[in-house]
Amino acid sequence: MSLGDEIVTRIARVGAQHTVLVSPPQSVPGPAAARVGDPIKHASFLGALAGAIAGALISAAVFAVAAAVVVGTGGLATVAVIALGTAGTLALGKVISAASSAVTNMVDSIGPPSGVLMTGSPNVFIEGKPAARAIVDTAACNKHPAPPLIAQGSETVFINGSPAARLMTN
Repeated sequence: MSLGDEIVTRIARVGAQHTVLVSPPQSVPGPAAARVGDPIKHASFLGALAGAIAGALISAAVFAVAAAVVVGTGGLATVAVIALGTAGTLALGKVISAASSAVTNMVDSIGPPSGVLMTGSPNVFIEGKPAARAIVDTAACNKHPAPPLIAQGSETVFINGSPAARLMTN
């Protein structure tokens, strides 16, 4: 064995000793893929307003608890309670956001669809229907005079070089 072969063999052994088994990526559930014929809906002002009110009510509840503590201490803990109320609201940010989004989606789901996806990939199919792509494909929408392009898509999944469109996005 030549010196070069021995060096390569030793490097390979060291590399093999320091390898780590990589687990397969965990699938993260996300919005379903959009296809030709899938209905589309616009977000409503009423849904956004209801979601904002829900978020405000949760925040107000946190501050109501903080106010009760101020009253209970005779006003001695006012500064601390304001700080704790603000910190509590910030800590519950994900809960407030999730509740607000849930209310918005519930209110928006009540109305009828605005239209359907019209165009899709000529060679990629999902459950037998052409896959919709952002920036390339269009939708028929009763709120627009001309068919609008699908505006948003996946950050990691591409179809024919364009982002895959997802349900429940713009």
